[in-house]
Amino acid sequence: MKIVFFGDSITDSNRNYSDPKDLGDGYVSMVEKRLRLLNPQNPPKVINHGVGGNRTEHLLERIDRDVVNESPDVVVLYIGINDVWHGVDNGNLISPEQFRENYLSLVTTIRGTGAKLILIQPYVLPVGGMGRLRVHLDPYLKIISDIAAQERLPLIRLDEIFRGVTQDIPPAQFSADGIHPTHRGCRYIADLVMKELKAESKRLLVVIDMQNDFVNGTLGTAEAQKIIPEVSALISRERADGTTEVVFTQDTHSGNYLSTQEGKLLPVLHCLRGTKGWELVKGLSAQAEGARVFEKDAFSSVPLAEYARKNRYDEITLCGLCTDVCVISNALLLKAFCPETEIKVIASACAGTSAEAHKTALEAMKNCQITVE
Repeated sequence: MKIVFFGDSITDSNRNYSDPKDLGDGYVSMVEKRLRLLNPQNPPKVINHGVGGNRTEHLLERIDRDVVNESPDVVVLYIGINDVWHGVDNGNLISPEQFRENYLSLVTTIRGTGAKLILIQPYVLPVGGMGRLRVHLDPYLKIISDIAAQERLPLIRLDEIFRGVTQDIPPAQFSADGIHPTHRGCRYIADLVMKELKAESKRLLVVIDMQNDFVNGTLGTAEAQKIIPEVSALISRERADGTTEVVFTQDTHSGNYLSTQEGKLLPVLHCLRGTKGWELVKGLSAQAEGARVFEKDAFSSVPLAEYARKNRYDEITLCGLCTDVCVISNALLLKAFCPETEIKVIASACAGTSAEAHKTALEAMKNCQITVE
C-alpha cells in the first residue's frame, strides 16, 4: 500500500527535499512509524509531499507530479491555512469562490486516480495573535466541510477538535504560533489520521472451496473436517469490524470432467454442479448467503484476481481447501495481480491433501512473500 501526504508546511515539517524517503519530524513521520509497527513484515510506503508556504493553487500546479504519477492507494490532503493567513497578511485573500474551485479540483483529480482520499481541515488557535484569522478562516472551513459531505469523503475536523481540547488545555501546548503544531499537536494529528486510516482500510477474506466433496465426500479428509470451526470463526471475526468483505470460491465441474486435463490426472469425479458434493459444507453455507461466490473450473480463479485488483484491497486473507492445491494457486495468482497488497494465509484455517503437503505448501508461500499466520 502506498500513502501520499499532500499539503503545506504542517505536512512538510522540516523534511529534506533532496531525500524522497525523508518524512520530516511531524505527524507524517509519526504515522509511518505506527504503521510500520502494526505491519513490520509489509509496511505501507509513506510519501511526504508537503511543501512549506503552499496554498491550494500551488498544489494544483504539482498534483500530477506529486500525486497522480505516484499511483497512490491513499492520499491525505491537508491544505488551506496559507490561502487565508498569507492572503490576510499580504492583502490578496483568495475569494471563497476561487478557494472552492481550487479545492474541488484537487479532490476531483485525486479521486480520479482511484485512491482513497482523507481530508484534514486546517485550524487556527489564539496564540501569537493568530486568533485574528478566525473570522477569515471559518468560511473556508465550511467550504471544505461542504465538499466532504458532497463527495462523501472522510474529514478530520481538526479546527473543531483543537478548539474543543483547548477549552481545558492551554492552546500553546498544541501550537506555539497558533498554526504550526508542537510535538504534542503532531501526536494528536497522527492519532486522528491513524483512526481514519484504520477506518478506511479495505480487506478481503477469501474462503477457498469449503465444499462437501473436499470435506466429507469423494476427496474429503479428517483434516478438512477439523478446520470447519476455525473457518467459521474466522469469517465471523473478519466481518465484525465492518471493513472486511468475505467472498467464497466454489470448485465447479461438469459431466465431461474426466476428459479434461485435470480429470485425466485426478480421475475422481467431484464438485459436479448441482450435486450435494458441490455445495458448501453445512455450517458455512448460511455464512455464504448474500456473499459473492466465484465458481471456478480450475485450481485458481482469474475473475477473483481481477476483482481483487479492481477493488484495490489493503489486505487479502485466504483460508480453506486444499492448502497445496487451490489455496496456494489462488494465493500466488492474487500476489501476481496485486503485488503491493499484503496476501495472508491462515494456516489453522486451511488443510492440505495431507499433513506433509499442507506444511510444504505453507513454506512455498512464505518463500513467495505471502504472510502465513
